[in-house]
Amino acid sequence: MKMRILIVDDEYIVRKGMRKIIEDADPQWEVIGQEADGTVALQFMKKEVPDVLITDIRMATMDGIALSRAVRKKWPEMPIIVVSGYGEFQFAKEAVRFGALDYLLKPTSPEELVRTLRNAENVIRDRKSTQVEELLRNSLDQKETDDSKVSVKHRLVEDAITYMMHNYTQELTTRDMADILHLNSNYFCDLFKKETGFTFLEYLTKIRITAAKQILSEKVNVKTYEVASKVGYSDSRYFSRLFKNATGMTPSEYRENCDR
Repeated sequence: MKMRILIVDDEYIVRKGMRKIIEDADPQWEVIGQEADGTVALQFMKKEVPDVLITDIRMATMDGIALSRAVRKKWPEMPIIVVSGYGEFQFAKEAVRFGALDYLLKPTSPEELVRTLRNAENVIRDRKSTQVEELLRNSLDQKETDDSKVSVKHRLVEDAITYMMHNYTQELTTRDMADILHLNSNYFCDLFKKETGFTFLEYLTKIRITAAKQILSEKVNVKTYEVASKVGYSDSRYFSRLFKNATGMTPSEYRENCDR
């Protein structure tokens, strides 16, 4: 599963080492930022919100405890992993009490870091599945008051679209979506095409291209590969081809046109 991670630690060598471990462990894991202080990290998160936060306990301006509290208040479901040195166990326990997923002792072994991130990945996946199940449950509850099965099918497709709108940056296939909705994959494909007039992939591409156009119109210096990554494509060439098919322009040409 694609997962965006922010590392906050006042030791450069620690940040560098963690980044290498993380990005070597899973190609779907991306370190989107490395900050040395909690205050700077919060400013960063106003622009880019990670899926997971890894933070040291002891830092100068804002320590890991204060950062965890602030993050928990604004992003209550974000997994937080606290890293502490020997003798800081009491601080780590306090962080866990304020909602941290886990804590690691320095020096952190690659195995422990990867194991903890796998736990965070499972937490995120379970939460997303629960959200969709709740959407589906609401649809099924509403079904009892509807006279037509057509409206139920329509709501299932709407639930799928809602999920796509919130998760288009992630790797998402028809099988994934069908599993989340507890439907047969072939049935879901046929239902989606019948209700929307588009295949699942065509609709997902429309969502991603629309998001890409928004990014390109707002950010002057953004690179094509950065836009591709932000909207769910790891291959920037493939993204550029899709973008040109949809708009008649390359991403660079579209950005230049917006700047005029």
